[in-house]
Amino acid sequence: MKKRNFTDKHPIFSSIITGIVLMFFCQLLSGIMTFIGYMLLGERSDLITLTSTVFATILCLLFYRFRYRPDFKGVTFDGDLKKGILMILLPLTVYWIVNGIAMAFEGSLQPKPLTLAIITTSVAAGFVEELSFRHGVISTMFKNLNKQEDILKICLISSAFFGLFHALNIFAGADPLQTAIQVVAAGCHGVLFAAAFMACGNLLPSILFHTVHDIVAITITASVAENGIVSGAVSPAVFIDLITSILVAVFAVRCYLAPQHRQAIASLWQKKWNKGEILPTNKEEE
Repeated sequence: MKKRNFTDKHPIFSSIITGIVLMFFCQLLSGIMTFIGYMLLGERSDLITLTSTVFATILCLLFYRFRYRPDFKGVTFDGDLKKGILMILLPLTVYWIVNGIAMAFEGSLQPKPLTLAIITTSVAAGFVEELSFRHGVISTMFKNLNKQEDILKICLISSAFFGLFHALNIFAGADPLQTAIQVVAAGCHGVLFAAAFMACGNLLPSILFHTVHDIVAITITASVAENGIVSGAVSPAVFIDLITSILVAVFAVRCYLAPQHRQAIASLWQKKWNKGEILPTNKEEE
């Protein structure tokens, strides 16, 4: 394996920087392709923006793999895709049902038409954020933090970073209290997406369900605008959403990242980074 001094010496910091860099370049490439589409067609189009986002994400995934060649094997054409889908589908379905019932009783369940703008916003979040916070941060941390006791730390660091990122919504006009709650809820959902990604080794389930989750949230909630910004007063249903989000995170940690599963996760990422035997735990070293 090639020696890369910065990432080897500062695994956590370099992983966060990698996530930020991937997001920046993905947004930049998407913006350039959208502008080119606008110049060719003479009008702005959500479809062009959507397509540009998908292609930009693919290019960034290829760039990451090229950057760490020949060590890294990638996160889209290997791993257990079915396992990842099932790991996210079960808890997220329960989450949707519980919160849908709570919103129906409260009267805040107000579906709006599914528009291309909503799909574009959701795809941008699903593709770009999973590229950055799951792949960029987690994959890079696994390059060096690959002991079994590092598994939970990797998940929580990437999820906390993901949650805090949503605090920026306040600068786009989001309600401050709603934003604070969204930071915690997003971090909890990040735990689920991260745990599934770490356990199955494939990024596609996280991208798929992150996109679908945002589509559902925007279309059924009156307080969420088409651009994903949350406004309006905090209601009881919002606190139920927060509680169920926390329960989803607890479920993911206890079921998917339990000690008996960490050996398999560590082995999976050892293979992804083309390494030899799994490093021993601290207890084994002692």
